[in-house]
Amino acid sequence: MSAWGRFDVGTLVNADNDIVEDIGNTLAVLASRSAQERYMVGATRDSYLLIEEAVEDGLCVVDLLPKMDSRTKALALEFLVVLRAESRTLMAMPQMPWDASVLEHPSLVTTRAAASLCLEKLGFDLAKWEREL
Repeated sequence: MSAWGRFDVGTLVNADNDIVEDIGNTLAVLASRSAQERYMVGATRDSYLLIEEAVEDGLCVVDLLPKMDSRTKALALEFLVVLRAESRTLMAMPQMPWDASVLEHPSLVTTRAAASLCLEKLGFDLAKWEREL
């Protein structure tokens, strides 16, 4: 189980069908440099997130596609194309704790930008999510 908690796709969408919030909470760690600094660079034995877990969680967005409207689905697919292209490289990154320079790795920068853009276009408030870390 990841630090963010694995989810059952059947129960992920809340009662209000707020798929944007669900996608946002799933992709936020991939979009947030501050979360990566805190839980990957600043990892401790009790507070960490493995890149493998973040990538796997990001890929789980594909399971939500049937529940998305066409606009949301298009944005999620744009992100998933990038994540799939970068996932092998991300999964092969060094084990934690990371040196801060790892945050500038091209695959992580590309994935972070794609996740951030997806969330921005969906209207997810990443800054609010980061404040609640």
